Amino acid sequence: MNMFRPVSVGIKLFYLFLFMNLGAFSVVAGEVEPLIVGRFDGGDTKLYLECYGSKSPTIVVHSSFNGYGSQRHWDDVIKVISQENRICLYDRAHMGKSDKLTKANNVNDASRRLHILLRSAGVRPPFIMAGHSYGAYSVKAYNHLYSEDVVGILLIDPSQYGWWTDKINKWQPEIETYEGNWEVERLEDLSYFQNPKKNIAFYDLKVNEEIVKRASDFGDKPYVLLWAKEGIWDPNTSDFIDDLPAVWQRSKDSYLAAIEKMHTHSSNTKIVFSKTSEHDIHYYEPETVIQQLRYLLNQVAQSSVIEK
Repeated sequence: MNMFRPVSVGIKLFYLFLFMNLGAFSVVAGEVEPLIVGRFDGGDTKLYLECYGSKSPTIVVHSSFNGYGSQRHWDDVIKVISQENRICLYDRAHMGKSDKLTKANNVNDASRRLHILLRSAGVRPPFIMAGHSYGAYSVKAYNHLYSEDVVGILLIDPSQYGWWTDKINKWQPEIETYEGNWEVERLEDLSYFQNPKKNIAFYDLKVNEEIVKRASDFGDKPYVLLWAKEGIWDPNTSDFIDDLPAVWQRSKDSYLAAIEKMHTHSSNTKIVFSKTSEHDIHYYEPETVIQQLRYLLNQVAQSSVIEK
């Protein structure tokens, strides 16, 4: 699965700007206005946050590798869910309307900032964490650092944990020789992995791999894995099969093991496939995301985690 699948052309944008005392702008999701909006303290930086609705538990959205909350991709989900529960979206540091960074960061840094941000804005736990694509990494990191705050997890067409480690380890230049475009691809993979300046999030990908590897699983928390219709890669379609059979075999073995592991992070797991093959399921098929969020909310209510 490619976590960098480009967002399809034609994504709708809906911006309505109202000047705020906070020095930011209020954005309206359809006809629903945020009850909390602006730039708040994130510890070492200011982060942009929008929250809609008011009922607990709060759903916190973790955007994809190249994404951020203020992009307006979640409007259709917000319009429905905000009538039932609070839902918050934020821009990670170095992204969107949040402050830029002067040095590389990682998913633990992002989790600590989010923890401070939510409290700065008066948003208290418990939280249901919804992570799209590479947002699965920050969800796992946050759950490890602040497990007592998290009562449910939704991963939307997620990048499997260990994605970058497997991507690098499929190449073994010590015992194999690569030529032409394959060597170009190997060097590009390695460069991206080693140089945080090459990714828009300014993430240290090597550190992120170690963090998610060591982070605890989700225990018995309700956990939904929502895959896109074609979100799980079929190794039999790989370009490596004929040209680089050894590379293909390593890719296949590590990928299938990672997918199997993704399905076992909680003893209370639900696996769902969307009808769309688009990566941004929350935009192209919001009704399915809404359905799974309602499922998690019901699971949390039944477990009596939320004080009545």
